[in-house]
Amino acid sequence: MALENRHAIKEARLNPPRYSEDAARVILEAQKLAEKTNTDVNIGNLLSAAILIHPYDAQFTLDAYHVNIDNFCTKAIEFVRNSDDLSKLGPDHEPDFNRHAREAIRLASQLAEEEGVTEVTSAHLLLGIVMYLNQY
Repeated sequence: MALENRHAIKEARLNPPRYSEDAARVILEAQKLAEKTNTDVNIGNLLSAAILIHPYDAQFTLDAYHVNIDNFCTKAIEFVRNSDDLSKLGPDHEPDFNRHAREAIRLASQLAEEEGVTEVTSAHLLLGIVMYLNQY
C-alpha cells in the first residue's frame, strides 16, 4: 500500500505522487534524524534511514549492483561532512530536503519510472543515493 506524499513528506515538493510504504518509512525516518540535528534532510539522513529501516534489503540492493557498502558509506559520510547544506534551522522551521537529497530522490523516481512501476521503493531511494554520490 502506498502513502500519498502529503502523508509521508511534508512540503518536500517531490515527484512522483506515490511512494511505497517502505519508502515512506525511510523518508519519515530521515526526517526524524534531521530533526535531531536541527538541519534539513540530507543524503546522510536518507542513507542512514534506508539502512536502519531495511538493513538486509539495503545490503542486498547494494550487492546486486556491485556496490561495496564500506566504500559507499565512507563516501557518503565524506560527502555530508564537506557539504555546504548543513546549516542549522531556526526554532520554528520544519526540516525540508536539501538540494542533494532532493536530487537523489529525483533520481530514485526516475529509476522507478524507467522500470515502469508507479511507486518509488526503498531500493529505488538507495540506488538514487548511489547514483547521486557517483557524480562526485
